[in-house]
Amino acid sequence: MNFLELLPLKTVLLTTCFVASFAHSATLTVGKGGAFDYSTISAGVAGSATGDTILVGSGIYDATDGEIFPIEIDKEISIIGSSSAETVVDATGSEAGVFRIVEAAGFQIANLVIKGGNGMGAGGVHAIDSSGVIESCHFERNVGIPAGAIYLEKSVCDISRCHFSNNQAVQALGSDNVQAGAGVLATGSAIGETNITDSVFTANSSGGRAGVIGFFSFTPIRIDGCEFTENRPSSYHGEFALVYLGNLTQETVMSNCMIQDNSGIPDQLISSAIRCYDFHKLHLIGNDISRNHFMDGARLQNAIISNCYIAENDGNGIYAVDLELENSIVDSNKGTGILISQNSVFLGIKNSTISNNGLSPDANQTAAAGIDCQFAARVDIVNSTISGNTSRFNATGGIYVKTPRFQVTNTVVVGNQSLPDGMG
Repeated sequence: MNFLELLPLKTVLLTTCFVASFAHSATLTVGKGGAFDYSTISAGVAGSATGDTILVGSGIYDATDGEIFPIEIDKEISIIGSSSAETVVDATGSEAGVFRIVEAAGFQIANLVIKGGNGMGAGGVHAIDSSGVIESCHFERNVGIPAGAIYLEKSVCDISRCHFSNNQAVQALGSDNVQAGAGVLATGSAIGETNITDSVFTANSSGGRAGVIGFFSFTPIRIDGCEFTENRPSSYHGEFALVYLGNLTQETVMSNCMIQDNSGIPDQLISSAIRCYDFHKLHLIGNDISRNHFMDGARLQNAIISNCYIAENDGNGIYAVDLELENSIVDSNKGTGILISQNSVFLGIKNSTISNNGLSPDANQTAAAGIDCQFAARVDIVNSTISGNTSRFNATGGIYVKTPRFQVTNTVVVGNQSLPDGMG
């Protein structure tokens, strides 16, 4: 069997260049039957040298066939499956994670189903002091403390075209560490940056602050073209977000993502689709954040939002400290459209629509329904529309502002209402 025929052209070219760059690198094969160098991935890794590529044939690799979990990687190697649907690495019943990577710079894992892991660190891939690439993989039903699918501990990784489903992050019993995440969790410092692109996160659950992606790291991160649906918290009852970003010291971008139909913590509107703090600057560009239950659309600090659609969330559209919003729509959220927190220096809104917010008498409507910026030191609203927002309990319907540094230019404010006592 010619494994190169089974791989995408891009992977073949990358693999060819990768192999050519090492004078003594080799291509090893793993598969079922006598035509392969090894019958298990763990044996192939043990028999490999730095720079080698391991090509894995289709089939199920589990403990019943001699696979040893976790599969330990401590060098720069590539493990490439023949098919992301048919090459399955299944650690079910082993009470261990699938891969553990330690001090490996330049590792690659591609075209695998990684499932059934249950271990400390992560159920799927636990990388420590490492850097590498994970692409075109499916992570299914992995359970870990504190990460379900991937844990980057003082590590960076390019994660692309992956699918994460039914993974679970568990918080350690008796631990105050709530930095758990079901999809990708990163902690500690590392050289380089992490990119998560063109990936799908569905039906994952977490017992910590981060439902799907949690970055409590000092390394840069970029998230682009990802989808988040039907994810939820499990046992955690504190502040929760699907994407929880903190301690980042460089500008960070999340773009072209869809976050829809996820759930927060019932009866606790301190959940959000996106949460950030301690940021140099967060850029949200071209994201759709809508129809999420028991949560705000975003809870942000020092952020720029452009070309985003934030709508039909059970809580506020945006809750922020210092915000620039442009070319965006904030519509039909049950709480306030934009709620500015204390200690805010600036709120800027340009070419945006804030409409039809404040729909539920059950939401926290002591604030204004459209824009509540009473704590902002300076407010500029330009070329925008604030319309159809309805506040209850005698709060302001359209815009509530206290600062004398308040400027509105070419903006329509129309059809906003303030209703008494929560009655229609």
